[in-house]
Amino acid sequence: MIAARVRLVRQMSQIRIAGARSLKWLLARKALLPFNRALFRLGAIGMGVGPYDDTQADERNLLKRHLRKPNPLIIDVGANTGQYASLALSVHPDAKVISFEPQPAAFAKLSSLAHARNFEAFPLAVGASAGQAQIFSEQSSNASEFASLVPGVIEDIHHNVSAGQTVDVITLDEFCATHEIEAIDLLKVDVEGAELEVLRGAEQLIAGGKIRMIQLEFNSMNTVSKTFVRDITRALPGFRVYRLLHHGELADITSDKPLYRELFSYQNLVALPDAR
Repeated sequence: MIAARVRLVRQMSQIRIAGARSLKWLLARKALLPFNRALFRLGAIGMGVGPYDDTQADERNLLKRHLRKPNPLIIDVGANTGQYASLALSVHPDAKVISFEPQPAAFAKLSSLAHARNFEAFPLAVGASAGQAQIFSEQSSNASEFASLVPGVIEDIHHNVSAGQTVDVITLDEFCATHEIEAIDLLKVDVEGAELEVLRGAEQLIAGGKIRMIQLEFNSMNTVSKTFVRDITRALPGFRVYRLLHHGELADITSDKPLYRELFSYQNLVALPDAR
């Protein structure tokens, strides 16, 4: 019986190898590169990778489907002019939102939302350690949504001239301890390639089980910061990491092969405590 099973496994393996060789012979041709790229792109979209448009619909679905706690506390890191904060409050009017945006011009627009009783904004960057850092923006736009603490993002990814300015940096561990925040229901991070640094500065909160859900953007900027999805998963012990699909569904990529996991194009990753 065991010998028969071994033979069957070997035969199935041989069939898979033969099939792969046949596909390579058929498809791996220079003339078919446009077709193969289009097919690859189509598959990536189906896995929740790109395109960038209609992102708020995905985030709205996530907020409706997976954040159901009354009066949730949402921390919004990399708030820009308040697009996400406004979305979150429209879905959860009872939420408390704390936003961070270090870019002065963007913060001036963000702070206009501060009339809401359940919204606070701080002109600070969030990172792995407290201090000061340079934030780089497009020279032509002093409120750019692509501002980043990662040198080279503006030039390498957006092919624009950058201008830097010094900003203050805090860690989430420090901020929550100072403001006596016991738990975060949703941590949203969109910092153009520096997401891993934010997680490193929240090490105590993560280890203590104080963060119930994390949403962070992962895209081509991570090629400049040299951050892999693998690094994100390792910074989140006790969590499963998912890719957000269009209808608010989550695809678990924690243990995916690099071929399917390390895709450097726009996507939202969601981390939830491992319930196993």
